[in-house]
Amino acid sequence: MEVILDQAKDRTGQELHRIATLYSPPNFVKHASSDSICGDPETLPLHIYADPRARRFPCHTPASTWMSSAFFADKRACYSSRDAEKVEERLIKAAKYHGIAGELEQIFDKAAKYNSNDKEALADDSFAYVWKRDDGVTERHLPLRNKHEVKCAAEYILTHRDEFIYTDRQVMAKKVLVKASEFGADIGDTVDYLEKQSGIGVCSGAVAAGLLDNRAGLTNNPADKEQLKQAAAALRLNPAPVHNAGNLQKLAAFVDAFDRENGIVQDYGYSVPRPEDILFTITEKTAAQVKESHVPMTSGNIYKVADLQSVKLGDIRDWMGSDFADEVSVGGLHVNMDKLAELLPTLPRGDAEHFDRLLSTTGVQPFAKEAAHVSEGISRQDLFDLAARYNA
Repeated sequence: MEVILDQAKDRTGQELHRIATLYSPPNFVKHASSDSICGDPETLPLHIYADPRARRFPCHTPASTWMSSAFFADKRACYSSRDAEKVEERLIKAAKYHGIAGELEQIFDKAAKYNSNDKEALADDSFAYVWKRDDGVTERHLPLRNKHEVKCAAEYILTHRDEFIYTDRQVMAKKVLVKASEFGADIGDTVDYLEKQSGIGVCSGAVAAGLLDNRAGLTNNPADKEQLKQAAAALRLNPAPVHNAGNLQKLAAFVDAFDRENGIVQDYGYSVPRPEDILFTITEKTAAQVKESHVPMTSGNIYKVADLQSVKLGDIRDWMGSDFADEVSVGGLHVNMDKLAELLPTLPRGDAEHFDRLLSTTGVQPFAKEAAHVSEGISRQDLFDLAARYNA
C-alpha cells in the first residue's frame, strides 16, 4: 500500500482528517477550498512544491503551505535527514512569504513533542537503521513505533536501497517485517521486496550461476572474470550450496560488494539486476502461490492441479472406493477439484501411492518427485525448492 505523504495524494481524505485532528488547523485553513489546499498538479509549476522532485507539499496559498507543513511534520520519517532539511527550508520560506511563519513554528513544535515521545527509551530494534559512527556515537533512524512509521520505513528502504550495502539492507528489512507483523501494518507490494532484502527466498543453481556470469561479463579484470566464471561453473555442476540460506546471503553480500567496488551499482536495471532480485527470486509469497497450483502427496510426488483436471470421477470410484469418490464429487457427477486438491495431501502414504498408480494409468505424470513427506504435508523448504524449479 502506498504511503500518503501529502494532501494532494489523499483521495479518501482519511489522512487529511487525521492530520487536522492532530494539529488543529487555523480558520484560514478550515475555510479554504480543496483547490487552495491541494492545488492542481497539472498546472502548478515545480517551484511551488516543497519537494519539487516528487511534486509533494504544494505551497501556492497560505492554506496549502500550512497543510503541507503539517503533512511533512507527520511524515518526516519517510525522508533522509538531508532531504528532510531541504523540504523544511522550502516550507519555512513559503510560510514567511505567506505571512504564516508563526503557525508553521507551532506545527513543528507540536510534531517534535509527538516524535520525541519515549524515543530515547526505545530499544535499537525499534529503529530500522542503527549505525555506530567511528567516533563511537550511535545514530538511530527510521523509528518503528506504529503502523505509519513502519510503512514509511518500508517505502524508504525501497526508494534508497542502493545507498546501503546489502548486509545493512538485510537488517533493516528484517526489522520492518517483524514490526509490520507486530502492528498489523499493511505494507502492500513492499512485502515481496523486503523478503528478498531479508534473504528470505531461494533460487536455482542455474539462476545463481547466471548472476555470476553476468558479473564476469562486466569486469575487465582477468583474475576476477576467471574467478566468477569458475564459481558459476561449479554451481551448475553442484547447485546444493544455494539451497542453504546462509550461503545465499553471503553470495548476495559478495556480489553487492563487487558491484560497489566496480561502480556497477549505478547501472542497475534490467540488464544489470541487483543481486537480491536474482538470488531470492522465490520468496515465501511466491512459494505460497506455487503451492496453490500444486498438490504435494505423502508418497513424495507433486502434481499440478491443472493436470488433475483430466481425472474422471468413475476412475476415482474404481480405484479409491465410493466413499472417497463421493467426498470429492459435485452431486456424484463431477470431480470437485478444490476438494480433491484439499484431500490428496492428507492421504496416508499407502493410499497416496495407490492414487499415484491411478494417475499413471490415465497419463498424468508428477510435476516433481520429492522425498516422502509426513502426513502434515510439504515443508517450507520443500516449497521453496519446488518454486525455484518451477521458475528456473
